[in-house]
Amino acid sequence: TLEQVAEAYVRAPSGSEAERLVMVKWTELSLEEVASAETQEQAQEAYDRAPEGSEAQRLAMIKWLSLCTTSEQAQEIYVRAPSGSEAERLVMVKWTELSLEEITSAETLEQVAEAYVRAPSGSEAQRLAIRKLSEMPD
Repeated sequence: TLEQVAEAYVRAPSGSEAERLVMVKWTELSLEEVASAETQEQAQEAYDRAPEGSEAQRLAMIKWLSLCTTSEQAQEIYVRAPSGSEAERLVMVKWTELSLEEITSAETLEQVAEAYVRAPSGSEAQRLAIRKLSEMPD
């Protein structure tokens, strides 16, 4: 199982052939878990269980992101993306897109204000929310 392989990795001597082989197996099992993930929860679990910084973890994040449907979900992923990474950039794009959709579909002052708060700081989505708020009747 992934847990057993992760434990074996921790126990393997640093820099050893055993550590390298265990990492290969861990990555292989993690890639299988990513491929079979069908829900956000499964993709998040695959991300959490994959080797830190691995291709499996990167692919799990991309899959997790593809399954998210709200700006709040995208923000959760953004917080966990490696700073300055391509994954972080992709998450920001999706977060902004979802925020724009939420602001566009918002019909009340409260809905627009909530969508503004959930949008990325300083984003195009927040600018749209400000414009929409200024155009709404009191």
